[in-house]
Amino acid sequence: MKTEDFDAIQGLLLAIDIEKRGYNFYTEAARVTGDPRGRAMFQRLAQDEVRHLDWLNAHRDSLEKTGQWKNVQLTGQALSLGQRVFPKTAGPRSGVKAQTRELEALRRGMQAEKDSMVFYKEMASNIIDPSGRATFLALADEEEKHYLLLQAEHDYLSQSGFYFDMPEFSLEGLE
Repeated sequence: MKTEDFDAIQGLLLAIDIEKRGYNFYTEAARVTGDPRGRAMFQRLAQDEVRHLDWLNAHRDSLEKTGQWKNVQLTGQALSLGQRVFPKTAGPRSGVKAQTRELEALRRGMQAEKDSMVFYKEMASNIIDPSGRATFLALADEEEKHYLLLQAEHDYLSQSGFYFDMPEFSLEGLE
């Protein structure tokens, strides 16, 4: 379903669902991740999803009560559709199990963040109200930061030689 098929409230409700699924996914990923650094990263991402939920609910409440977007900003420091974005439930059916390697959880999270970014940017392009557009653009920016963090952790664990898209070392001048 394309984003232009949604009104603002429906878009917010879908965004709320995405963020809830993100919270469940990252909570479960943290639970099954053995590496303390990876676990802390997943826990922080879950906390960010709760912050996003609070923000989205404030906007939804304002739209339902006044017909206006609430003038609220995302608070806190971020780490600098529906079913297809995050698995529907956490736990045994979430796709993140004790035997699932952390790299797989990172790949799933990266794809989910990418899909979220696309959805939020599409929503922004279909909302006329500047506050509404800014709301979805801010969420897209948050999801991009999450994606970059997950990518960096994936690169580190997979020993790709990159960290935050930068080579960890260079062979230039070593001859």
